[in-house]
Amino acid sequence: FCWTRECQLAFDQVKELVISDKVLVHFNPNYPIILSTDASNDGIAGCLSHKMPDGNERPISFISRTFVPAEKNYSVTDKEALAIYWSVRKLFQYLQNQKFT
Repeated sequence: FCWTRECQLAFDQVKELVISDKVLVHFNPNYPIILSTDASNDGIAGCLSHKMPDGNERPISFISRTFVPAEKNYSVTDKEALAIYWSVRKLFQYLQNQKFT
């Protein structure tokens, strides 16, 4: 593998995007909250987002974890339910006393 100028430019662009306000926003209890979850064969994930005044959805937080061996045997429905349960527990400080979808 050879690290070229093109690679460096792409890397710098990714760094700028990660630290920009285009990636994550601060939590604001005045904006609607959206919790999205998903499960795969290997783990679960969640994304907490705001519906911004301009109509765009912007992420607040991303969370994920892998399954312990026993959880890999769960049905698809149980894996999806676990993703919801775990995400609500993990993000409780944002979700308590808030209406969310």
